[in-house]
Amino acid sequence: MRTRALIAIIGASIALAGCNVTVDQPPRGPVYRPLPPGPGPGPGPWPGPGAGRPDRPPQGMVCRDGPARRILGDRANQATYRAAQDLSGARVVRVVRHGDAVTQDFRRDRLTITTYRGQVVEVRCG
Repeated sequence: MRTRALIAIIGASIALAGCNVTVDQPPRGPVYRPLPPGPGPGPGPWPGPGAGRPDRPPQGMVCRDGPARRILGDRANQATYRAAQDLSGARVVRVVRHGDAVTQDFRRDRLTITTYRGQVVEVRCG
């Protein structure tokens, strides 16, 4: 009798283990995409001076995170990301949430913005 009860319990455990329920959630991870071009005349995504964007470094859009650190503590939104991109001269902006895993490859034309609870907490190139 004990053996049958034990077999029934093991069988029920195995059957219930197959009833794993998953909930669809939005993917977690870095948002990694170039920002769309801004308004203003000029060829390509980086119009010249006078179109609302500062001049870019002539040596191929090298990121400078020093000027972009002005956005630390600001709300995390597209306008803030664009301002940081304009200030840094970066070609690509990568936005990640604090604690997310990100690649360690260094790209001199990329600005990485880290957010936490809707605020920008870190700005760095690479």
